[in-house]
Amino acid sequence: MITPDDDLASRHTIPRWLSIKDAIATGEFASFSQKTRERDQSDLLRSAHDFLNSEFEKRKAAWLSTGDWYDAEELISFALVANTWDDSVVLRAAESLTRSDVSNETIKGFSRRFLEGALSPNNTALPINEAEMRLEIGRRKKLLRLNPRDALRLTETALLHANLGQLKPSEALIERALMLQPNDRYVLRSAARFFVHANQPERAITILARSGRTLDDPWLNAALLATEAAHGKSPRGWKRAKALLRDERFTDRDLSELAAQMGTLEIDGGSRKQALRLLRKSAISPTENAVAQIAWVGTHSHVFEPEEFLTNLSLSHEASARSAYHNRAWSDALTESEAWHEIERFSTRPAIFGSFVASIAGSSLGRGIALAEAALVANPTNPMLLNNLAVLHAYEDDVDAARAALERAVASSRELTPSLLATGGLIAFRSGDAVEGMNGYRAAIEKAVQSKSADQALRAYCFLGREAARIDIDTASDFVQNIDRAVDRLKKSGHSIPQEVSLIRDELASTKLSFGETSWGPLGNIDISKVMDFLSD
Repeated sequence: MITPDDDLASRHTIPRWLSIKDAIATGEFASFSQKTRERDQSDLLRSAHDFLNSEFEKRKAAWLSTGDWYDAEELISFALVANTWDDSVVLRAAESLTRSDVSNETIKGFSRRFLEGALSPNNTALPINEAEMRLEIGRRKKLLRLNPRDALRLTETALLHANLGQLKPSEALIERALMLQPNDRYVLRSAARFFVHANQPERAITILARSGRTLDDPWLNAALLATEAAHGKSPRGWKRAKALLRDERFTDRDLSELAAQMGTLEIDGGSRKQALRLLRKSAISPTENAVAQIAWVGTHSHVFEPEEFLTNLSLSHEASARSAYHNRAWSDALTESEAWHEIERFSTRPAIFGSFVASIAGSSLGRGIALAEAALVANPTNPMLLNNLAVLHAYEDDVDAARAALERAVASSRELTPSLLATGGLIAFRSGDAVEGMNGYRAAIEKAVQSKSADQALRAYCFLGREAARIDIDTASDFVQNIDRAVDRLKKSGHSIPQEVSLIRDELASTKLSFGETSWGPLGNIDISKVMDFLSD
């Protein structure tokens, strides 16, 4: 059994970890000097460009003032990021380093390579193919040996390592970047996201909290509030965060993630009026992450419809994927999940969601498998991804591959979850053992009941119905009656009904399953209807 949100019991605006190019595009490199409210992408890019130019001019002035080799190296490094590498002053600074008696041979080699054009800027999209990522890491290692104090490139290279599941070298690069630039916004937000991914949330919180910039930077303040909330910590600095929202230095884009996170916390605290005000503010010029947050809050709180606040969900692949799921547009949901995965390849969430979507209609199983396997590169022991992979292989009737994936999932899991038990039942059904399959799903339902998870229990029963009806089509009507009874009871208690429940119910009602109508014989003396008796208690 696959579920779409097993790892998304809650969502917060924990920062995206983006390439330098993508961070510039989202506004993360913009300064706070403008009071205008930028709303379109051209304004954002122009603002980021102005900020980079401003910072470049500061570094240029510093070297012209001191003539120091350290300032020269800083100027050249930033020129590569700001795409001003051919500036005459930068070239003079590089030439001075090649003749300097103070700088060491490494710095001189860096300068010579720069003048030869070997360090030309590469602010293009990072590679996504595994082999290309490894080649890019090798290239960057050579460049970073020449210029080991380039904190931005260290951080971006750490992202490549994380995308390959190489957490130790990624952490080492992040630590180096933090030592060099402990108050840089891009470095801090990336570091916070890395340590959350590496299951070190306390480290992420500490890094953000100890930076003096966090108090006065809404991008960092949002990251701190979100990381604390996601890991059960009471949010600190609430008054300061509210003051930032009123500060005229900041654009609506600067404040979007902070307002979205504060609105989320207000919803959780029951302050709906204040929450809606904050979420509306967040929606004025939202980042991709803020769009996803607003959409998630609206869908899960039932206080508002995401479309009431967001005129364009397409700004976020995550939000678009979830919207397509709720509209039962399975193909669109899978496509958006694949695009969502490209934003943060190290994250499990897009692949868990997308592999679930691929299983629904059964027409894109190969794409679902490819998505799960792509995420397993960075997360080779994630039990949820492995479980989903097992389900997809089982639906393709590749029982051996399904068993292998499930064995890896069980070995990586702390306990036999309802999902793992249900997947064992699915594989048994696909192996021709209906009794063992029935027992697997029954165990999954009982486990879900013990965990007081009605949603998981109902899902397991629906997927059981799908398998049982493959064997004996006459059982479909019993499943439909029990599903209707369960849905009615859950609705009365205020539960939302997952889209896949309605889909499978309709499948069974029409008795035209996507897997065919062949009767493989009765289920024997197993009384299916009793499995769901607990839902009517």
